[in-house]
Amino acid sequence: QSDEFAVSETHPDLAAQIDFAPHELSRLVLLCQSSLQPIRNFTTKPIKILSGKRSPELNEAVGGASNSDHLYSIAADFTINYNLERLFLAIKEYRYPDLWVPYRQLIWYPKHKFIHLSINVPGRTYKHEAFTL
Repeated sequence: QSDEFAVSETHPDLAAQIDFAPHELSRLVLLCQSSLQPIRNFTTKPIKILSGKRSPELNEAVGGASNSDHLYSIAADFTINYNLERLFLAIKEYRYPDLWVPYRQLIWYPKHKFIHLSINVPGRTYKHEAFTL
């Protein structure tokens, strides 16, 4: 359901204007299947997407990086009713065999209580980094 990825907690008007090209939908399916669903399975909790695909206008409005993975439909900012620090460390350090989550970027924002997760896809420089902001 692509509507769940056209969201913005702070700028819903800009998010409502987002359209998805077929290749962007494919990337979101990959993000869900490879990363978000394993998190949901592990925690047994629903995931709330706070930010998915961003248009350049929305990205600028929220202060996103100029090369944000959100612009390429390969990232999600999410929260979940679970210990986010524990979840972040479990993903980052591959602590559990049933929670293997490939990621390009994994960023925990403790002050704002969400995790940013993006995946690698062809055409984007490969990354594998995890940190807290």
